Amino acid sequence: MRVSVAVPRPLAGSFDYLCHEPVAVGARVRVPFGRGQVIGVVVAVAPDALDDGSLKTVARVLDDAPLLDAPLLQLLHFAARYYQHPLGEVVQAALPKLLREGRAATRDLPRYWRITAAGRAALAGRLGGKQAAVLSALHENEQLEAALRAAHHCGAGWLRDLEKRGWLEARAHWHGLDAPAAAAPTLNAEQTAALAALPDRGFTATLLDGVTGSGKTEIYIRWIEHLTADGGQVLLLVPEIGLVRTLAARLEQWLAVRAGDAQVLVGTRSAVFAPCPALRGIIIDEEHDAAYKQQDGFRYHARDLALKRAQQAGIPILLGSATPSLESYHQVWRGHWQHLRLTARAATTTPPAIHLENMDGAAASGGMSHELIRAMRRTLADGGQTLLFLNRRGYAPLLRCDACDWHAACDACDAMLTVHTASHRLQCHHCGREQPLPTRCPACHSDSLHMLGLGTQRLEQSVARQFPQARLLRIDSDSYTTSRQFEAALAQVQAGEVDIILGTQWLSKGHHFPRLHLAAVVDADQALYSLDYRGEERLAQLLVQVGGRAGRESQGQIWIQTRQPQHPVFTVLNSPYEDTARRLYEQRARAQLPPHRAQVALLARHTDAERALQTLAFTRDGAQQAGIGQNWQWLGPAPALMPRKDGQHRAHLLVQADSRAALQKELPQLTAWLQAQGKAFRVRVAVDVDPLWLE
Repeated sequence: MRVSVAVPRPLAGSFDYLCHEPVAVGARVRVPFGRGQVIGVVVAVAPDALDDGSLKTVARVLDDAPLLDAPLLQLLHFAARYYQHPLGEVVQAALPKLLREGRAATRDLPRYWRITAAGRAALAGRLGGKQAAVLSALHENEQLEAALRAAHHCGAGWLRDLEKRGWLEARAHWHGLDAPAAAAPTLNAEQTAALAALPDRGFTATLLDGVTGSGKTEIYIRWIEHLTADGGQVLLLVPEIGLVRTLAARLEQWLAVRAGDAQVLVGTRSAVFAPCPALRGIIIDEEHDAAYKQQDGFRYHARDLALKRAQQAGIPILLGSATPSLESYHQVWRGHWQHLRLTARAATTTPPAIHLENMDGAAASGGMSHELIRAMRRTLADGGQTLLFLNRRGYAPLLRCDACDWHAACDACDAMLTVHTASHRLQCHHCGREQPLPTRCPACHSDSLHMLGLGTQRLEQSVARQFPQARLLRIDSDSYTTSRQFEAALAQVQAGEVDIILGTQWLSKGHHFPRLHLAAVVDADQALYSLDYRGEERLAQLLVQVGGRAGRESQGQIWIQTRQPQHPVFTVLNSPYEDTARRLYEQRARAQLPPHRAQVALLARHTDAERALQTLAFTRDGAQQAGIGQNWQWLGPAPALMPRKDGQHRAHLLVQADSRAALQKELPQLTAWLQAQGKAFRVRVAVDVDPLWLE
């Protein structure tokens, strides 16, 4: 037969091979490609193909049955077309790493032992010693063999002997993640109404718009319980901070989902491609979070692909957030999505007290105003926790010489180097380059070097000086490098083992800290200077999300330090977030920006800035001369907001149209022009559909 194979290479389409044994669409094959072999996925089969001698032959069929079923392949084909990315790389994104490397898709299920009726009868007799201990351990629940052997110091042969006596029996099966049992809280009136309004079949998109602490998670759980009652599956997507397992465990979980054993799959953005044969519903938690958008390579948005998957499968999808994106409000306000609101916190009736503090001229120490320090002391005295948010890691963002005005700049990026005193290094937070922290100015050799600005490490030092008896914990990517470490830190906070928590955006996610009484944004102004038109929306979301950590179970306090208290973004602190969203939505309409218009960014980078710009200019001019995009708006080309990064000069060309359909219709032709010009100029090019950042 003739088979079309999607191979993991940045090349359009699929490649045809001859196959001399049966193979299904969606199965993996090892095929010759170039001078070597690669593992690809069969995307089409044509029986009884004639061999004209031009086709190579499949080296090996790796799967007896499809790994990717027809609906999932349909989604992947859509994603490749929509995001203008090679099909082979899109298909690879749907597979765990071990399967991409050729690991067999077989399941080595763990063995569990359980007691039989004969075993219970024996236990009721005068049985003693190890036999009684093992049978007693299994009296209530079955146990994993490895755990049973470790606990009772018995071997596999000893257990098989009890099996021969008829006292025990073994079975191999998959077991989900263990979680402690918890009593379900009683739903309030708003939660009850929202749950009742959720559909259980048919494609419907619902935005669950609930203030922080309003109990959205409880609604997720109740809805999942309903959708899985008949054995169905639910996919729950969460932002980037999640449970991280080893590669082998990820493969086992993936196979368990594919087999239908797992009814609830919780995962980050790549889980949108999970093989769920009995999918009944999809939930997107914190749907506004930018972590759902892949920033390089295959630049997909998991939220948008989840919507497409739900539409294709004819199932409901629920999107939850306290600060919904303007894209989601756009769908709601046009009447395309159902809108459910939760306006009150589930556990408390008193909203947090808000303090918007003008730092222009205010007395301060180490980045904290004296008023904030006094509020922190009162919180500590009352036994509460404080959270200090500063979205700038390191000690100081700038090292400067007062004598000659030298600044420590990155050699590869248009950015300053950040001071890290713990490691005595200067580090670029954009490309990762490092160099030793100088003791004298490299330009004039004076000792007039000063560290300017505030980072989390410097803030930690200031807090330790002000509160020497407090238990302090800094949470950022300098102090925690894995999700497991991060989860351990969160457990410390939730157990009350920490008095003051400080850190970066990791802390702005939807974590529940029951003892947290005060949350403070130490420097709210840095986001106001963003050149990205989404900057104010992101700041408004951040203010609400950080403030929402405080006072979950008692009245809390929110402190915002700023030198621009009159800025309209701060009205979000005293009015519903939807009011701010409408104001920003109307601004975007006047400026003809997303979500009112569809947008695609063409990206180019090269060591020569002029060649990057020329590539995009020739693409624009050639496409327009060919009649492409007659009704589009062309913006640029222009240097990126950070023109040079990691030694490469970067430029972008924005294309806008009234609708996604208008863009998608001619986008393949535009992409072809871009790739041709990139090849001619030897410039690296990329397409970013629905970009979230202006690079």
